[in-house]
Amino acid sequence: MTRTRALKALLATGIAVGAMATSALAGGFAIREQSVEYQGMSFAGNAAGGGGLSGMFWNPAVLGEFEGFQTDSNYTLIAPYAKITGTDALGTGSSGNMGSLALVPASYMSYQLTDDLVAGLSMNSPFGLGNKTDFAWVGQTFNRKSQVKTYNGQLALAYNVSPDITIGGGVIMEYMTADLRSAGDVAPTSSSVVVQGDDIGFGFSGGVVWRPMDGTHLGFGFRSAVKHTLKGEDSLRGTNPAIPGFDPISADVTLPESATLSIRQDISAETRILASAEWTNWSRLKQLDIVCSGGGTNLALCGLRPPGAVLKSLQFGWHDGYFFSAGLEHDLSDTLTIRGGLAYEISPIQAPDERSLRVPDSDRLWLSAGASLQITEKMKANLAYTHIFFKEGDIDRTESGLHFVGKSNAHMDILSAGMSVDF
Repeated sequence: MTRTRALKALLATGIAVGAMATSALAGGFAIREQSVEYQGMSFAGNAAGGGGLSGMFWNPAVLGEFEGFQTDSNYTLIAPYAKITGTDALGTGSSGNMGSLALVPASYMSYQLTDDLVAGLSMNSPFGLGNKTDFAWVGQTFNRKSQVKTYNGQLALAYNVSPDITIGGGVIMEYMTADLRSAGDVAPTSSSVVVQGDDIGFGFSGGVVWRPMDGTHLGFGFRSAVKHTLKGEDSLRGTNPAIPGFDPISADVTLPESATLSIRQDISAETRILASAEWTNWSRLKQLDIVCSGGGTNLALCGLRPPGAVLKSLQFGWHDGYFFSAGLEHDLSDTLTIRGGLAYEISPIQAPDERSLRVPDSDRLWLSAGASLQITEKMKANLAYTHIFFKEGDIDRTESGLHFVGKSNAHMDILSAGMSVDF
């Protein structure tokens, strides 16, 4: 199939520059962990330039500051803890720890075409969600397993308009896959309703870096929304009831656009302060309808429904998301740089009836530290650690006539390592 072949080509390109992707619990379900260097400052200054090549994820104009041929590879291990406790038709109980370890690589490559024109390639996983509850728990009709993965490739160009201004833009190709599972009814042994689908979508990026004076970098970057029409199938997995068959289904989902404004300011030859503000248009995500495409064979699901009938409607009602960060970077020597940062993230989920059992997101505080070691003149190693404190989230959710009331508790540890090379 054409879509599969396109995906394989995209992944092959990513592997060539050291990139793979996997899912993780993140803000909304965005994955911010795209740079070891900027993670060490809680992503302060990530769109301003003056730092690592990984800044091109937020602002392709950053490319214009790099000469020759360069690469930047990043690998992030995310260890989330998330637990939901509450009451529904099965009684009172908890999900167990829904979180699981996740590895999120991100890779970048730049090549200088002319004195003023630089091309870049990046491979990332900008959105992802991965959680799995205990099989028989009080919220099983709402969620047993949720997995969303994205594989994102960007080809970008940056042009130095003047010594002070660089502009950039890129095209984005994104593969998305989803696997959502929940119990068919309240019985502890109930089979799981499984909904699976995938799609390839396209978007763009753009940005500018302005250096108004020596030691000052200002940057603005934009990543567009990407629309997906997920196509796949539903099924029942288990023995209660034992109803075979699969149904073709589809679902339209648009992953949101985002804009980032950043500053990087030298306060001495060795020390820099950085800050960023980011907006993500999660207001796009109000409702997700899973639609029967017709021709189904599972009589318990789409088999008796006409084409276009809604099998399940997932209500979100999310708001815009915001992220604010500040950081400090200091050169201890010619070869060793240390950094730290903090950030506050305003979740797109603010009300108990918006907080689903698949995405029990809430506001959070980031604390980060990192370091870079110049191993040789052309090779630099980066290391970063972050702890995220989540605000407790109230849940008051009704789906398919069933009601759940409870709370979510979460925290997260993130450890990252990377290498940048100037060839």
